[in-house]
Amino acid sequence: MPVIEFRPGLEKIEVPENTKLLVAGRKAGVEIRFGCGACQCASCAVKILAGQESLIPMKQNEIELLKRIGLPTSGEIRLSCQARICGDHCIVDLSFQDIYSPDKGLDQDT
Repeated sequence: MPVIEFRPGLEKIEVPENTKLLVAGRKAGVEIRFGCGACQCASCAVKILAGQESLIPMKQNEIELLKRIGLPTSGEIRLSCQARICGDHCIVDLSFQDIYSPDKGLDQDT
């Protein structure tokens, strides 16, 4: 089964293939900020430190929302309500949520 590693804290969990990062984190008790859970608000954006290739490719609605709020669409930043694991392993940096707000963008002082 695929493994998702949430940092900081090094929480590693095994999940069934095609599980959303948001769902996996919530089931494991990992704090992931989210609003709508439906690719409308971008509150659940997380940084992927490794294993971008283990996630399904971004759909157009995720790409458009990331562009609209000024975040990269290269796969380094994903919406946890949309990103599903389809490979062996990925590492998710939740500290990104401390420096990012969908209303204010990235905190450049951090």
